[in-house]
Amino acid sequence: MKRKAFLLSVLALCFLPVFGQEESFSGYEVSDEAAWCWFADPRAMYDTVNDKAYLGYIDVHGSVKAAQRDADGAGLEEVLVRSEFQPDDHNNPTFLRLPDGRVMIFYMRHTDEAKFYYRISTVAGDITRLGAEKSISVANNTTYPSPFILESDPEHIYLMWRGIGWHPTIARLTMPDANDDVTIDYGPYQMVQSTGARPYAKYFSNGKDKIYVAYTTGHPDNEYPNWLYMNVIDVSGSEPVLKDLKGNTLKTISEGTFAVSKTSTYKSSYPNTIIDAPTGYRDWVWQIALDEDENPVVAMVRISNDKNTHHYYYAHWDGSAWTLTYLANGGGKFHSSSTEYCYSGGMTLDTEDVGTVYLSLPVDGVWEIWKYVVDADGKVSDKEAITYGSEKNNVRPWVLPGSKGQDLRLCWMSGDYYYWMVNKNYPKGYPTGLRSNVALKAAAKTSATPVADALPAADLSSDGGFDVSVGSSSNAFTIIANISLDADNYGDTLLSGAGLTYSVPTNYKPQVTVGETVYASSNALLTSDESASLCGGTDGKWYPTKLEEVTLALTYDGTTLTVYRNGLIDQRFDVEGLALSDLHFGEAGGVLNGITVYDVCLAQQEVVSAQEEQALAIETERVKNLSTELENWDFEAAYETLHPTGLATDRAVHQPEKWTLTRTSGNENDLTALCSADQYYDSFFASLDQLEDGGEHTYWVRQKWGTSTISLSQEVLLSEGKYTLTADVWKSGLGGDALVDVVHNGTTTSAASLENKTAWQEVSIDFESDGVHGTKVVLTALHNNAGYEKIIGFDNIVVTKTGEADAISAVTAEMKKPVGMYALDGRRLAVAPTHGVFIENGEKKVR
Repeated sequence: MKRKAFLLSVLALCFLPVFGQEESFSGYEVSDEAAWCWFADPRAMYDTVNDKAYLGYIDVHGSVKAAQRDADGAGLEEVLVRSEFQPDDHNNPTFLRLPDGRVMIFYMRHTDEAKFYYRISTVAGDITRLGAEKSISVANNTTYPSPFILESDPEHIYLMWRGIGWHPTIARLTMPDANDDVTIDYGPYQMVQSTGARPYAKYFSNGKDKIYVAYTTGHPDNEYPNWLYMNVIDVSGSEPVLKDLKGNTLKTISEGTFAVSKTSTYKSSYPNTIIDAPTGYRDWVWQIALDEDENPVVAMVRISNDKNTHHYYYAHWDGSAWTLTYLANGGGKFHSSSTEYCYSGGMTLDTEDVGTVYLSLPVDGVWEIWKYVVDADGKVSDKEAITYGSEKNNVRPWVLPGSKGQDLRLCWMSGDYYYWMVNKNYPKGYPTGLRSNVALKAAAKTSATPVADALPAADLSSDGGFDVSVGSSSNAFTIIANISLDADNYGDTLLSGAGLTYSVPTNYKPQVTVGETVYASSNALLTSDESASLCGGTDGKWYPTKLEEVTLALTYDGTTLTVYRNGLIDQRFDVEGLALSDLHFGEAGGVLNGITVYDVCLAQQEVVSAQEEQALAIETERVKNLSTELENWDFEAAYETLHPTGLATDRAVHQPEKWTLTRTSGNENDLTALCSADQYYDSFFASLDQLEDGGEHTYWVRQKWGTSTISLSQEVLLSEGKYTLTADVWKSGLGGDALVDVVHNGTTTSAASLENKTAWQEVSIDFESDGVHGTKVVLTALHNNAGYEKIIGFDNIVVTKTGEADAISAVTAEMKKPVGMYALDGRRLAVAPTHGVFIENGEKKVR
């Protein structure tokens, strides 16, 4: 059904839904953990030769991923391209179809490594079968790969990226040889030299002999005004030449850079290289396309000097001059972070219908995707809301090139966004997902009956492992095992049976052995999750993190074996002679939490669904002994004084009863206190406002000099329903943050960021429990700026179920000690209020 909206106000962007349509539409999920930047493209494409769509993205764990969909819409297959990569949304992969039909995937680390990586499918048009990872070292750092093959030079790949001097860089690669190796036979060369430190470039090709490049003077954060330029890379001759839009030669690329500036002299000398030379704006570029006459079209944004207003424009070259069409006010930055004010919601062009542009626009505080149509006269002739009524922001849209006539055309990012990378300053990074205009995932639940299904919770380190009897010899099978890994014993056989072994060598890259043949994965059994506590930024370091738990699945259809890691395709290859047999888990150690075996080969979405069912059964077993309410919410119970490694003996970190303490990258100056009897309480905390009388406890944290994270967590099993968590938080001093989170079934709900001030502040989080999964409350004191003292306090962590009969029952149901005086929100009061409503000894009082 086509979804339209009647426009009430162009400025307000308000609309009423068409009669009969749903009240909201936020697209269909492609991946629940996915992000992409807009400078590495094509981040998704439709392969018209192989009739398949490919989408590439990266998640907060540092997993570079890709998805593939057949033209007949027979479901989506999701692939792990690279594990434990730099967790940064700049690192999304890009695609290139080779002349033999195979697909080449490029990916690079953001800023901090002089190398680019690639993998090539072993079969034409099938990225579920990827060859080994390859890499090419260069002299300068690499970011944003954009590859092309042109008709005028079909024997080479032209690769563009941000490289030499942080500027647009070009290299020519040979086609892959029999081993998938490529070499650079031209370049790398820096193409232009700007007066700005970091020009940002977008590329587009006519497919024949030209590559168009649009770029800025520099980063709009740093350049005011920030101009926008365009050059043409002509590869029709003996070597690439940089030209302007009228065909005038600017520079033979190998002979040196073309100098760019934002001066009147440059403007008069090279008028046909400038798209926009504003005097009062900071330009940024989003995309290039070509009209039917091969005249360029550019999606761009003008950002106000204060960076709070982003104006979307459609720029069109008519062969002699540029026309700029104003489209809409894109608001300001789309995210909640106090940085990156130039991050617009974003825009994209339909490269096969260049008058169509998609925008991310704020509607009632949420960024939604809109479709705008620009006619031949440069006027906006139509508008349509693609998403509406969304709970989360929809940003960075992208139309798949080559997708004209297909149902899948448009994808975008959706969700919360805190920063472009995961590091100790922004540990949540970019917890977004990817969505599309059509449903891509087929029905998931299988009707097959398991031939083995158990929750053994078996210790694989003892008694020689664990044996599973399956009672079948089918030559098609599916094995799904959830395993808590032994982090100290990565390096032995994990599974044997069915004619194969699955082992984890000391390099952490799993391998399947069938007879004498070893099929090694390119992906280590690692993530980059420790970046959240250890990484300081684009520092060139790697933060490999061993998995504590993995769901391993192997499927076989009689010909093809597929190995899944946590639902993602890790390996797929053809092998003969496998048949289901009794299985053995062991040697590598760990705990087998659950095992399910089928005598049929399940498709990926069926595997994912079966994994979810297995995980639910394991979770139900795990949480059955959890408390049903938060305990020691006011820190008044007993606690233990800890002296972790590296902590000076005159400091103390306390672990309150019922709470789990996690201390990462601690410093010897860290200390915590709960009451006046604790070490150094009087020195650091006694002068601060106390919430309760009688020396009652507050969990105080003092951090300085180093970078450290001190977290308290408690998990409970709440009945099904809606809840509110309230907490009192103190956050003063520089160099850190106080975080309050609720984690339920893999979803983290966070309290709003607090002001930095010498006063108590209350936070509130609304969340839901399904009554099956545990709910974890997490309190975090984060320090990230050595030399600055940070004082953080937590108290009165109260969880209240929404919809209780009245305030008294809500309070008494949650409070362990009803004797005393309480506000209606559950906070204990030292002195009775002179007016208002409160509770004293369990009775409602009105004054």
